[in-house]
Amino acid sequence: MHDAPKTNRAVLSITAPRIELAKVEAEKNALPKNELELVIAEVRGKREPLNETEELLDSSLRSLQEELEVSQSDAYKQALDACPEYVNSGDFRLMFLRAAKFKAKEAARRMEKYWEARLRLFGDQIAFESRPIRATDLSEDDLASLHSRGIQLLPRKDKAGRALMIVTRSKFSFQSREDISRLLWYLFHVALEDEDVQKNGVVILGYSEGSIDIRDYDRKLNKVNFELVSRILPVRVVALHHFFDSKIMELILPLLLFLMGGELRLRYEQHSIARWDADRFLENLEQFGITAEMLPIWMKGGTIDFDSEQWLGMRRTKEAT
Repeated sequence: MHDAPKTNRAVLSITAPRIELAKVEAEKNALPKNELELVIAEVRGKREPLNETEELLDSSLRSLQEELEVSQSDAYKQALDACPEYVNSGDFRLMFLRAAKFKAKEAARRMEKYWEARLRLFGDQIAFESRPIRATDLSEDDLASLHSRGIQLLPRKDKAGRALMIVTRSKFSFQSREDISRLLWYLFHVALEDEDVQKNGVVILGYSEGSIDIRDYDRKLNKVNFELVSRILPVRVVALHHFFDSKIMELILPLLLFLMGGELRLRYEQHSIARWDADRFLENLEQFGITAEMLPIWMKGGTIDFDSEQWLGMRRTKEAT
């Protein structure tokens, strides 16, 4: 196992673009009242998923096909030639439509970026296999942050049927930034095997207990992976909960808020870890549909003894059948 590479250069540029929390609140308040209410309801797991009528599905798939027929993406065209059954399947395309809230043009652009990123991250031999990425496609370096508890897809969904993914930057273990991107790619696709998750979305729990090493801040890593979840993978991140007490994180946060983009910023919630005891901490999370039995034991108030080795073994067995 290896730790995330540290850098000796200055990592917090005084000229780097940033957005303060006050600006985030202003962005929320600038939304029309009905739109803001929908965002708040979704973050809290109180919004009903869209009614997917046959008419909506059929018309959306037709519109997506029309958009893709004029695609100029070389990677998409390569995928279409190499694995047409996968690229053209309704189930595959519906993931992109759901992620784009059934906006066909947005779904098409996301699908193009998906194949460009899949080719870049995995190479053509794996990228153009007629299937999702599997655990066996990942190297030990790719999987290191799963074993170190840096990134884990939790085994239970929240009360609203949304997948829960926990990200602990201080526990990342990788040799290159692409290791993290490949792991995220795989875990999000595992979550998307559940159609309810495609419809209801994913909640990210960013957990930073105790002190934070400022050298862990990696602008390129954050930029690439916010892009991955916001514009490339066929997934909707409906809430991003950030748990920390560090003064260092307060310096880093405006940089992260800028990088995550407007849609994610609207869904960002900040939480203190040290301010409350476990009961009060969990009481706060329950308003977002998250309870103790959904969280790992190493997270405050959590009760799940999550074994990543066992989970990975089960995945490999399932994917081999």
